[in-house]
Amino acid sequence: MHFLNYWVYRNYKSDVANGAAFHYNSNQPRFHSKIELGETLWLVTGLRSNERMQYFLAARFVIRAKTHNPPNYKYGRFRLWADTQLSDYYVIGEADMTDVLLSLKFVPENPIKEGGVTIANSLQTFRYLSASDVALLEQWSKRLTPDVNIMKMVPELDVEETYERGKDALKDTLQMELPQLSDERKQEIVSGYRRNRTLVKRLNDMYIGRCQICAFDPITVYRVSAATAHHIHYLSRGGHDVLENLVLICPNHHAVIHGDDAVFDYESKKFMFSNGRQEPLVIKQHL
Repeated sequence: MHFLNYWVYRNYKSDVANGAAFHYNSNQPRFHSKIELGETLWLVTGLRSNERMQYFLAARFVIRAKTHNPPNYKYGRFRLWADTQLSDYYVIGEADMTDVLLSLKFVPENPIKEGGVTIANSLQTFRYLSASDVALLEQWSKRLTPDVNIMKMVPELDVEETYERGKDALKDTLQMELPQLSDERKQEIVSGYRRNRTLVKRLNDMYIGRCQICAFDPITVYRVSAATAHHIHYLSRGGHDVLENLVLICPNHHAVIHGDDAVFDYESKKFMFSNGRQEPLVIKQHL
């Protein structure tokens, strides 16, 4: 079932400024349980102009994964992940889609009524779309300009490797490669450099250098430290340097997680890959 939902503009702007691209959070269980992989979530936002609201298509997400966020996560318990190759963000303010929204029928049929509650209020819960609704939105979206700044994705490994070269290199990478991030978000990532080193040491001490996925133990077997820290929710996409957002994994698992853009489910404590494979954490005291 394809969905449409309203993305409050201030939340949209905040999410984009923090780098939270190509995923969407909610506390509504229906949002998580009803939409299937490969289906589409259409996101609409609104801006007031000349004493009236105008509505714009913010994004079209083709869903590739569904996960649970950490308990008490402030943006909601459930998360949908979009396929970055098939999904789009659009330039806001380009074309008012009020008439398009008023033409949608929904399932069960319950169109938005002019003069009743605002369009924004009528879309506060997820609305199911009919086949004709989806066709109309697909046609409408073709006339819009993709927002390439928001859609620009920098491999998280580039950010992690830049960490190793120091704060100045990290600052330059963020400035050049992630223009959509706010200055505050860039500064947060740079200022977290020292804290990150401390957290990585804590993880290594806690797990004695073992991979949390396969328990590979290079220190005991080879007297060599090989495991690396991995940000579960990438820094380049809105994650933070906190212990709950880090795992210690071997280089092989680190490479395949980044190569596949695998996502992590906090409820099952598993990494979920695009081919359906799931890799659970076998040691996970800090989570």
